[in-house]
Amino acid sequence: MLGVDGVRAGRHVLTVHPDGHWRLDTTAASSADVRLVDHVAAPALYDAHIHLHPDVALSEYLAYGVGRVRDLGSRIEDAPVRRDCADPVPELVRGGPMLDRPGPPRLLIAATWDDPSQLPALLDGSVERGASWVKLYEGFPVELFATTVQQAHARGLRVAIHPAPGDYRAALDAGVDELEHLACLVPPGPRGSHALLARWAERRARDDWPAGLGGDAVCPTLLVQHSLVTEARRGWTFEGHDPRVADFWRASAIARRPWTEGELTAGERAVDALRKAVGELDAAGVRWVVGSDTPNPGLRPGASMWQEMNLLVDAGLDRLRVYRAGSVAAGLTAAGTHPIVVLPRAALEAGPFPVAPPAATLLAGCLFRPRPETPSEEPEESRRVRDL
Repeated sequence: MLGVDGVRAGRHVLTVHPDGHWRLDTTAASSADVRLVDHVAAPALYDAHIHLHPDVALSEYLAYGVGRVRDLGSRIEDAPVRRDCADPVPELVRGGPMLDRPGPPRLLIAATWDDPSQLPALLDGSVERGASWVKLYEGFPVELFATTVQQAHARGLRVAIHPAPGDYRAALDAGVDELEHLACLVPPGPRGSHALLARWAERRARDDWPAGLGGDAVCPTLLVQHSLVTEARRGWTFEGHDPRVADFWRASAIARRPWTEGELTAGERAVDALRKAVGELDAAGVRWVVGSDTPNPGLRPGASMWQEMNLLVDAGLDRLRVYRAGSVAAGLTAAGTHPIVVLPRAALEAGPFPVAPPAATLLAGCLFRPRPETPSEEPEESRRVRDL
C-alpha cells in the first residue's frame, strides 16, 4: 500500500463497511471477496481541473481510477449524483459559475453580468448550488480582483484564475488561491493560444518569468498544449475519439483551420519550454495541483490525468510526489472514507505511469473493476463489485 511515509510491502486486508468506511491492516483474517496479488493500494486520483460536458460520461473518469473531480465551470446544473453501486460517478467538487468580462459572455460556460454590484448575487448562487470554488477568466477586470476574492472568501468559496498575460501577479496579490494553466503565466502581451505558444517559444534561459511564485498553487495543465500541438500536426483527425466529441473540438477556434508550419514549430518549442519551466518553478517552491482540463481538444477523461502526471515526471518531478499531488490524499492510513485505487505494483516503482484502467477502484463502499471478458453469473442486484 502507498502510505504517507512511502510504499509498504506485504499482505494487506482491506475491509469495506456498508456505510463506505474502510479499514486496512496486515493482521486480520481474510475471506476476501476479491484477491489482488502483486498490486498496490493507493489513494484514488483527483482531477482538479475539468469542465462537465454532456458528451463526456463521468464514469469514464472512474474507469481510470479518478475518484474525485473538480468542475471549474460548466453549464450542467444538474450533475449526475451517485445513489448506489449502480452509479459509477466520482466525487464531484463543484465550481462556478466562471466569471469573465462584463456584458454578453464569450464563453457558453461563463456567467452573464454587467455591473460589479451583480457579482455578490452570482457568488451567492454558487454557494446555493453547493460550489466550493469559483473561477475567474482572463477577461475579468483586474481592478475587481481584490474585492471579488474578498467576497468569495467571505462566503467560503476559494478562487482559481485563468489569468490574462501579465495578470497572474496581481491575482496572487489579491489573494487568489490557485493559478490555472502554466502557459498563461507570461508577461503582458497578446491573448490567445497562438500568442501564448509564440511567447513560450521565444523564452530563453535568462528570462525570469514567471517569477515570484514560491509557495503558490499552480495547476499547470501541460497536456492541453501538448495535445494541441500533437493533434494540429496530425491535421485534427482525433483518431480513436468519439466522433461527436471530435466534431465539437474541430468547431473550436483553435482547430478550425490547419496550423502553418511556423505555428507548429512554435508550438513544439513552447511545449519544450513549458517542460523546462516546471523544474525552475519547482525549485522556487511552487505547490503543484494536478488537473487535465478535460474536455479540451484531444483529451480523454481519466486517461488524460495519467498523461498529465507523466508529463510532470518527464519535466523532472519525483514520481511519488507527482502521484500524491494528483490524488485525493497523501497516502493511505489505517482507516478512512476517501476513494482508493488498486494498481499493478510496478505502476509506482519506475517508468511512466500506465495510462490504463487500474485493477479496481473503491468508492463509497463500491468496488469498480474493468469489465471482464466473461461476465459474472452473480445476480447484479446483490453485487457491491461493479464492472466498468
